[in-house]
Amino acid sequence: MEAGRGLPEWGWRRAFLPRLDAEEAAEAVRLHKQGVSLQTVARAMRVSRRHVTQAVRAAHIRVH
Repeated sequence: MEAGRGLPEWGWRRAFLPRLDAEEAAEAVRLHKQGVSLQTVARAMRVSRRHVTQAVRAAHIRVH
């Protein structure tokens, strides 16, 4: 933790990015299958691209 701030040492951005629930993950996978980029999906859903990537990989879809 950073001294006196109560934030993780890796910063506040990751701490406050929401994760995807099952319905959002399914929507992200559907959009990616249609050819929408991971970055575009993440921006539209206002979540981390990393979380979108994890959802797509969990659905056994190759991330490119």
